[in-house]
Amino acid sequence: MITSFRGDYWFLSNFSLAVVDFEGITFTSVEAAFQAAKTLDIEERKRFTRYQPGEAKKEGRKLKLRSDWEEVKDDIMYKLVYAKFSNVSLGYKDKLLKTGDEYIREENTWGDRYWGTCNGIGQNKLGKILMRVREELRAEDNKKLIIKKQNKAFSDGINTALNNLIESGMSEEEARKVLSFYWYIFIEELFNIIGCWHIMKNLKLFEDDESDDKIFYDALAREKQIRDDLQDRMSAEQRGINRGMHLALNNLIKSGMSEEEARKLLNFYQ
Repeated sequence: MITSFRGDYWFLSNFSLAVVDFEGITFTSVEAAFQAAKTLDIEERKRFTRYQPGEAKKEGRKLKLRSDWEEVKDDIMYKLVYAKFSNVSLGYKDKLLKTGDEYIREENTWGDRYWGTCNGIGQNKLGKILMRVREELRAEDNKKLIIKKQNKAFSDGINTALNNLIESGMSEEEARKVLSFYWYIFIEELFNIIGCWHIMKNLKLFEDDESDDKIFYDALAREKQIRDDLQDRMSAEQRGINRGMHLALNNLIKSGMSEEEARKLLNFYQ
């Protein structure tokens, strides 16, 4: 558990140096930005760009609070903390993520039981915001990593299929056309699925409407028409492509793949 924002954990403090933007104005710490947010007067806010954290806190106590301050202050604190730790150039993001799953709270001696705790008692709002931001940044990094791996796998799959089609006797131009055609078919089918999903989802809004059945069957008819059009466009060209894919299948098997692996690879593009 982290209970102090000093020493190795000074970076968690709102007093630590951190360039953050808030509603078009740049501040040198979260504390300065947070105190400035107490007023809607732009000129007053700009004063806080000159203050060190301690000065900002002192001057913030003198401000006439905006009427909605109690309703918005938690969200403002969250946005400022997120801005601080999501800015990779500051170096704080990695430090926050390295705290792992440690519980974070700022134990203080000055009686702040809203943002921190005093004698173990308090709402620990700042600590909870820090843990929320940590989890969100971790999730964002994991998502980026997954997308990166998926993109690499897709790119590797495309290149493997392209090379195998060329090895089967196609020219590179012909092979690229084959892969482009299958990608086009895939996108068409994807839009059909998404379109029908949205239609069925929207029908839930009109459960008592007698036109439900007509809307639904019209959608199905349209989807069938699209499929029929696709089949027409494939015709002779499709037969030629099928021959090419058959040659590619045989070539993949000859290269050492099992028939099941080879079919899975080629089916990815169908």
